[in-house]
Amino acid sequence: MINELISKVTDIVQKLLDRPDWPITTEMDLISNGLSSVNMILLVVELEELFDIVFEDYELFFESFSTVQKIAELITRKVE
Repeated sequence: MINELISKVTDIVQKLLDRPDWPITTEMDLISNGLSSVNMILLVVELEELFDIVFEDYELFFESFSTVQKIAELITRKVE
């Protein structure tokens, strides 16, 4: 499941950053590679809709969404 989750998150990030062919690794710092506050909001909304989850206010920090791995771990905790 985690590999499928990582693939979905990567696809969403590539789309939001308008870099569909950009090779994103699970540990790449998304913030230093263009993830803005607006993109983060769009990412949160898309993830909540896709996985039928709700992120709590205390989870909505750049650090929580700074890598694909961290995003995948956060989602995994919410869907279990």
